[in-house]
Amino acid sequence: MPLELIAQHPVEPRDASRLLVCDRATQTHRHRHFYDLPEFLRPGDLLVANDMSVINARLQGRKPTGGRVQVLLLRKLDDLTWEALVGGRAGAVRQERAGSLCDGRADEHNAELESAAANAQRYTVCVGTLPGLCDVMNHVQVLSPTTSVGLTGTQAGRTYWWQVWAYNDGQFLLANAGQWWPFTTANNAGFGPSGGPAEFTKVAPVDTAQVGSLVTLQWNDTNASEYRVCVGTGWGLCDVVNNVRLNPSGMVINSVNVVLSYQTGHLAPGTYWWQVTAVDAEGDATQADGGTRWQFTVLNDGVTNLDTSGPTGTRKEVAPTQVRMGEAVSYTITLSNSGSLPVTARVTDTLAANATLLSATPGYAQSGQTLVWSNVVVPAGGTVVLTVTVRAGSGPLP
Repeated sequence: MPLELIAQHPVEPRDASRLLVCDRATQTHRHRHFYDLPEFLRPGDLLVANDMSVINARLQGRKPTGGRVQVLLLRKLDDLTWEALVGGRAGAVRQERAGSLCDGRADEHNAELESAAANAQRYTVCVGTLPGLCDVMNHVQVLSPTTSVGLTGTQAGRTYWWQVWAYNDGQFLLANAGQWWPFTTANNAGFGPSGGPAEFTKVAPVDTAQVGSLVTLQWNDTNASEYRVCVGTGWGLCDVVNNVRLNPSGMVINSVNVVLSYQTGHLAPGTYWWQVTAVDAEGDATQADGGTRWQFTVLNDGVTNLDTSGPTGTRKEVAPTQVRMGEAVSYTITLSNSGSLPVTARVTDTLAANATLLSATPGYAQSGQTLVWSNVVVPAGGTVVLTVTVRAGSGPLP
């Protein structure tokens, strides 16, 4: 196998590693990813996990000339002999830019990939739709002293990853210690058959916001056929929410501002980057905010379960205080947050057995006489008021 096709580092995120699917019935095979595995499992299937440890088989050394050399032991032939992969150092090499900008942005269909000189004899360049893949540009060779290569035919509104190998006398080195760099092609919204959905923007959490652990991502609707949500621990990564596909017809819509939303699970404290991609029926894509990712920081769990029977931070008021059977009565639930961070609250309110619900602040789910608002965001130092209107039956109301 050519040296440049041998993986030097595990792909990130790990479930993006490639999966070869063999169909015995049709005698065909497909290339998929490990995160697709659940699609192929059926009840009763036997899944075998390999948890075997591997030996620490990578040796570092120096040649008589003083040059560094790395030896990867592959297979033991006898007590004194190993089959090994020997690699040296081709000189320091690093990626410089993608396109005309250094912030990970490029033209919608073309990019110029440039690396710093490494005094190497030649280079190969790899571009993929995920770090570690070469499905867009597969080790295109560049001869020294040239240190750039043009990339054409990319799709608008997409994120790509790239890496460079430098070679000297059969020895090779990856740029930036093996770290793959991402870049995003510009949107081409609304132009021609491959234009993609119209430009749109994210709404909340705003860039650099500080939030609690239960995060509701919101963005403006652009009448797309599908949205894909990405949340990662680094720019361009989707290792937390891996491009979850959402059908707008089944999403929560704020009919006033036409805002769509997606809620993450509870996130650990730290900084995250997020992006939303709109996809039309032809599969053409447009990324929110022209491809710019927003970041937010989770500082604490920021989640409180509130029951209106009397926990601190809630207040319940009824008006009017006296009603006749069959009359309507409204009451408010006020949530207060005296902290320095927003709080996402889950509010539970149980109606009296003789009360019939007429209306309530939107966003609740009802089960019998119990109302639950799962994601009420109370701003730092602020309040939120929920209103419930019921019709009184016979007997007292609480």
